[in-house]
Amino acid sequence: MEFYDTEKRLASVQAGRMVMLGLLLASLPGCATTGNPREGGLFGWSESKAIDRQRALRDQLAESSAVGRSERTRQENLYANRADLQTEVAIRDQELKTLRRQLSDLSRALEMGELTPVAAASEADALRTPVSQSSGAGSDQLRADFDAIDQQIQLLNQ
Repeated sequence: MEFYDTEKRLASVQAGRMVMLGLLLASLPGCATTGNPREGGLFGWSESKAIDRQRALRDQLAESSAVGRSERTRQENLYANRADLQTEVAIRDQELKTLRRQLSDLSRALEMGELTPVAAASEADALRTPVSQSSGAGSDQLRADFDAIDQQIQLLNQ
């Protein structure tokens, strides 16, 4: 009787294992497959999905590289523009210094009586356009100084 019970139990355990194995095998085709080898294990991996995943990753890398190249080109252009603007500022500053010196010379000559009113008006007319077109730091003050000298010349011409 003991032998019979052991045989029955063994048959029952084997039958349970077979049922479990059958259920496991039946559930495998229903599992989602992936192209990522880190997911899905041995039976959840799909070569075609892996190829699609690699293609998508290559496309993403190419797009990122293109964006990076575009940004580097943009940055190089900005540096070039900055250098051009710095050169332009230096030129404008030099022009303002020259105009300030000329206005100072004209003002000094007027105060010392070294110029006739007609000669002073002629020099002021020569400076009028460059002063009015000046730009940069100090150009407003330069125009104000010129206006004061111009008024002084007009008073002398009366």
